[in-house]
Amino acid sequence: MSRNNDNPIGAIVFLILIASGAFAFIMSVLGHIMAFFLWLFTISMTEFGISLEAEVFVKIATFALSYGLVAIIFSFDDGFKGKDKAMGIAYLVISTLLGFGLSVVVMFLEQNIVIIFWMLISILIITLLSFGVYWKFKLKTKKNQKV
Repeated sequence: MSRNNDNPIGAIVFLILIASGAFAFIMSVLGHIMAFFLWLFTISMTEFGISLEAEVFVKIATFALSYGLVAIIFSFDDGFKGKDKAMGIAYLVISTLLGFGLSVVVMFLEQNIVIIFWMLISILIITLLSFGVYWKFKLKTKKNQKV
């Protein structure tokens, strides 16, 4: 019968990690990683505060856009072959992360739509006023040249 010496060695390594503070650092990093993934999944499952039909449309559009963009990227690279399992996993991961990013963009736009609207209206008004002043100045200079 053989004796298993893994348990005492594991216990000694565990005590060294606790005593050195490396265990606290590892747990802190793991806590940040878990918080990040929780944040990602919370973003993809949040309600946008719009009607149910619009929310379903946004979710479907986000899904289609993210998977479509990744398909275009992979088709340019000729990296995605249907039989390669690693590329299939990479395709899924990249598409999912891109979908999360698009969800963040949609949430930002929804939360700041009034500010964005007023900024665009202000830019439009300034552009129209500048264009009007330019045309008025141009017509005035043409009249002065004819005289």
